[in-house]
Amino acid sequence: MQLKPNDAPKKPVLWPSDVVEICGQRNLDGIKFADTGRLGKCTCEGECYAFECMNSLSDTYCVKANCALGGQCGNSTRTFEYLRLFKTVHTGIGVFTTRSIDCGLNIAECCGELEPYEGVNGANEGRVPLKQTTGYSLLLSTRAVRRKDNFVYIEPFKYGNIGRYVNHACEPNCELREVRYRTQVRVVILTLRAIEANEEITVRYAGQLWFSCMCATCIA
Repeated sequence: MQLKPNDAPKKPVLWPSDVVEICGQRNLDGIKFADTGRLGKCTCEGECYAFECMNSLSDTYCVKANCALGGQCGNSTRTFEYLRLFKTVHTGIGVFTTRSIDCGLNIAECCGELEPYEGVNGANEGRVPLKQTTGYSLLLSTRAVRRKDNFVYIEPFKYGNIGRYVNHACEPNCELREVRYRTQVRVVILTLRAIEANEEITVRYAGQLWFSCMCATCIA
């Protein structure tokens, strides 16, 4: 549930024991993506904001090699250190921040296991099983190279990070964004507006919802 920042302080909870916490993608299938090539460094000063940084404007995340700030910025894939898990009223575990956050910053990556999938089309219909989604699956727009099953999902059901627990809202304060650097493809959580301390982090899930929405907008 999306709560107002001035509600009672949220109480952090421990990481669930049924999910292995990871800090990067698990790529046991050796999935590869095409190289986007070398880029020059951005010219940002002080901070790399999504709507100003030349890397971000080309859907590229910052690392030491392409960033004037050495990749220690708001367009990197690092996790904002003040994010915490908490128990929501209606939607299980959620994520909130203990500090205010500016608009236009990547605050976490969505990590999980990279899973290949051939996809169903007219030629293979009936032969290829449909992808079994867990409700956490993220389909990448970028296709894998040199393999038949070139669709790729991020599956955080068993292995994931804090991005796994970000809840849906019809009026979210963040969005999921697919970004790249060379042969790496990531999904990050980008702030769409300034977020206050004690506020829940939310995104809008793509496609038709498979649950009854319990966000603040829908239950008001």
